[in-house]
Amino acid sequence: RGLDKIGDYVSGSFSNLREIKLSPRLKSIEGEAFRDCTKLVAITIPDTVTYIRAKAFVNCTNLKSTWTE
Repeated sequence: RGLDKIGDYVSGSFSNLREIKLSPRLKSIEGEAFRDCTKLVAITIPDTVTYIRAKAFVNCTNLKSTWTE
């Protein structure tokens, strides 16, 4: 069972990850969800995501690519 929403300010859980593949059940990514994930390089966002709040990836200084599946 996957998450349908990644809430605000949950970045502490992801701070050491370099790549993330999000659940195909995901529908939204809330504000500053991945804030300060400076090691994050790539993230796979499923096409089920219909809403990404402003600043969801603020200060993700090494994020080079995002894509959908």
